[in-house]
Amino acid sequence: MKIGDLVQYVDPATRKIPNTPMPLVILGFVLDMKVKESPFLKNKRVLQAQVQWTNENQQTHWLPLDYLEVVE
Repeated sequence: MKIGDLVQYVDPATRKIPNTPMPLVILGFVLDMKVKESPFLKNKRVLQAQVQWTNENQQTHWLPLDYLEVVE
């Protein structure tokens, strides 16, 4: 994954279950990538990507890479 890639949101909990439909499909573009502190685990740093979603509001969010999948 690199800056400029088209990505989709993927729920890591359902990714490993075969034939599980993903209830939410949202596409966006990677704007930036940084190592950031995990909001869930103390003293753990994770690589996150800033994604601008292709919705009406053009929202941006920082997400761990486990939640994103490159669309080819």
